[in-house]
Amino acid sequence: MKRWIVALWGVATLVGARPAGAQAVAATSVSSLPVKEVTVFKDGHAFVLHQGRSSVAPNGNVILDQLPSPVMGTFWPFSLEPTGKLNSVVAGAVTLRRNRSAISLRELIKANVGRRVLVNEVTGPPYPATLRGIPADSVTPEVRRAGNSDVVLLETDKGTRLVPLERIRDLTVKSDLGRTVSQTEQRPLLTMKLDWGSAPRPRTAEVGMLYLQKGLRWIPSYRVSLDGVGKATVKLQATLVNELADLKSVTVNLVIGAPSFALKDQLDPIALQQTAAQLSPFFRTDSASRFGFSNGMMSQVAGGMGGALGGVPGNAPEERVEVDAGNATEDLFVFAVRNVSLKKGERMVLPVAEYSLPYKSVYALDIPFGPPLELNSPGSPTPTTDLTRALAAPKVVHRIRLTNTGPHPLTTAPALLLRAEAGRSEQLLAQAMMTYAAPGAPVDLTVTQALDIRVARSERETSRTPLPEKYRDETLSRVELAGELTLTSLRREPVEVVVTRTVLGHVLPLEGDGKAEMLNALDGGSANFSLPDWWYGFPWPWWWRHQNGIGQFSWTVRLNPGDSRTLKYQWYYMVP
Repeated sequence: MKRWIVALWGVATLVGARPAGAQAVAATSVSSLPVKEVTVFKDGHAFVLHQGRSSVAPNGNVILDQLPSPVMGTFWPFSLEPTGKLNSVVAGAVTLRRNRSAISLRELIKANVGRRVLVNEVTGPPYPATLRGIPADSVTPEVRRAGNSDVVLLETDKGTRLVPLERIRDLTVKSDLGRTVSQTEQRPLLTMKLDWGSAPRPRTAEVGMLYLQKGLRWIPSYRVSLDGVGKATVKLQATLVNELADLKSVTVNLVIGAPSFALKDQLDPIALQQTAAQLSPFFRTDSASRFGFSNGMMSQVAGGMGGALGGVPGNAPEERVEVDAGNATEDLFVFAVRNVSLKKGERMVLPVAEYSLPYKSVYALDIPFGPPLELNSPGSPTPTTDLTRALAAPKVVHRIRLTNTGPHPLTTAPALLLRAEAGRSEQLLAQAMMTYAAPGAPVDLTVTQALDIRVARSERETSRTPLPEKYRDETLSRVELAGELTLTSLRREPVEVVVTRTVLGHVLPLEGDGKAEMLNALDGGSANFSLPDWWYGFPWPWWWRHQNGIGQFSWTVRLNPGDSRTLKYQWYYMVP
């Protein structure tokens, strides 16, 4: 779409919101610009390119029946006619005149004004006359509604007769029957005012418009098939949700990354709407189906696979959806899907990419800290039952660690984990969440709890020493604590377990392997640690942050079948 952005620099436009004129315009002068290309973001915004040849009205303007609802400052119309300069674009009500089939006696009388007819009333013999119309048709709708009945003007040899329409049983037209009637209506349309100068006005003009609007979204998902010997077949598919416009043989650019739209919640005045169109929960930021704009479901996406993919629902039989290899643009990654046809209100699932990535099984034991006892006062929030159980019975978690050896990043998306063994059908293992992984980076997918690796934990207070001096009139004591974690493997093959124990207080150096470090608790966490939700609900004493902190012990333990390993650690905690 870059070439169209460049073309806009030479276009001077003035966008207003006023009627396009009182004179009626023939409906045949109104055109629809097809969508030629669309760039889709995961948050539901789409950058839409309309372009095509449109009818030129007798006054030289192009009238479009599309009235988009773009984000403020993103609406850019253009003309590609060398002699037709775009002076302005007006959004407003236009009076349209159209011919349609006459379907009632009243409309057939209007369609045959001036013709000779044979009139057959409810009573009396038939008589010849010339239709002169219905007078009420020339006045306002309010006057017509006020009358009790309509009157038909019939010119006969004896003069003009005024006959109530309800008295006429039938009419016989003695010449060719008029079958169409002219009708006018007010519709909000977009008028592109073109200045043709001294050049003749053509019948059609090549025009277009670009805008950013919410209503088209793509949702990624992965299928990860493990062969049991270290190779995973990873397939990426995209679900397109279209509530924007009809797409026919359109190039759809799927974007990987998290662009910034500063005014995404403000409509451009060209929309002529008080509020944005009501969209499904897939597009609402307050919906449970939203997935964020950072490293969530609606952010970074990877992809890229050449070749043709056929049989996609929503496409004509002769079309083939083609996925181009992705290209990096600035901080975004884009790959094109060609020949996409999808009507407004429809959904489409299409394959995007396939990778063969190495993987290995990793096991992790993560034991978090709980709220300190001095904070469990009456009225204070209590830890959840799930947290209490997790602290009392920690378990090792089995994860699959993929290494992204492909040229494209992996995006955050749901991932279906399957086990594929030779001679057997695939077995479902779990559904996990793929997180963003740049090329060359690893990513972990949680499978299940490893119940064949037993964990025993014991922690105790070893000493309590009051400090000799008060801290701001508060007498504090240093409480020494010690803990042990014993891991026993009942598996048939060796395993490697990453063990993490997080504590409140100050960690002491470890004996042997392992690492003891203090974490950053001042601004809510760090890259490998985040504070729990309950942290912000407690009335922390003024002294707590001055005397205590958050520490972490970590080990990498290798266990052979039947092995046990005990990990020892010590820390201290300040209490009043």
